[in-house]
Amino acid sequence: MIPACCRSIGVTRTHELENYLIAHQMTRSSANDHALKWFNQTWEKDLWYRFHGENHPKYRHWWMKIYREWINIVLRLKFVIYFGFI
Repeated sequence: MIPACCRSIGVTRTHELENYLIAHQMTRSSANDHALKWFNQTWEKDLWYRFHGENHPKYRHWWMKIYREWINIVLRLKFVIYFGFI
């Protein structure tokens, strides 16, 4: 993982990331621990949905649900137009 501070660094330039970690007195392990703690606090608690929509996301606005359903229909139609029925 590349920390948010270093998102401009290409994956091929990992030596820059190593220099950043050394300058801030961090090891790879401590940087990984920090990233995992951040993901644990930030990501959705129930990342994987349970059966029968037990913990499905709650839509804040009714129009968002309609918008998502509409986009789903449009994308399915687009797929059928390009590839036909499978």
